[in-house]
Amino acid sequence: MKQTRTYYSAEEKAALLRRHREQGEAVSKRCEDQGLRPTVVYRWKKELFEGGAAAFERSSSRQTAHLLERIQVMEQEITRKKGVIAEVMEE
Repeated sequence: MKQTRTYYSAEEKAALLRRHREQGEAVSKRCEDQGLRPTVVYRWKKELFEGGAAAFERSSSRQTAHLLERIQVMEQEITRKKGVIAEVMEE
């Protein structure tokens, strides 16, 4: 009998790990309730901690600010070009 694979969103994974951490419930119990293998939960936990450092990096916030600035400049350029196109169409 073939089992269907269940996909969990990032929010669902984080919520499951948060409940495990905050309630102190054993991984095996949490897995039993969710129909997961413990190795999956341990892998999620490893990925969370390995990627967690990115949340504290300042360079990512600087990069985000730079990208937002570029978007604003491009939006202004699009608005200007739309104006030019409208003028040409009127003539």
